[in-house]
Amino acid sequence: MGQQVEQFLHPLLLCLDLVLDRRLVRTFVQVVVAIIVHRSRSTGLWLSELGGVLLSPDHGPAGTKRLSNLLLSPKWSSLLIDVFLWNRAKTFVKQLQEAGQPILALWDSCVLEKPESLAGRCDSAR
Repeated sequence: MGQQVEQFLHPLLLCLDLVLDRRLVRTFVQVVVAIIVHRSRSTGLWLSELGGVLLSPDHGPAGTKRLSNLLLSPKWSSLLIDVFLWNRAKTFVKQLQEAGQPILALWDSCVLEKPESLAGRCDSAR
């Protein structure tokens, strides 16, 4: 699983490696894998649990500190992740276009808006 995550995130990891300490980049990969493996829809995943997964339950506070160092580092921002995901999506759409495949966008209507504003937007699109 870790290798697949690293392969998927490789371009992002290269960017992070330019601005962050290598240990924080390694922590980033470990956190992504831990979230994928241990997240539960019903209970979520607590920061302290994640720290225990990063190292071991006995060293949970140290793992939580590593995660905190990563999240609070002033050397990076979520914009790097946003750009990475946007570029991956553009590349995928381009590959579909070149292959003559239909491009579909799924909309699950999970928005932080009132249903009335969503209905207004749908009506104006018709």
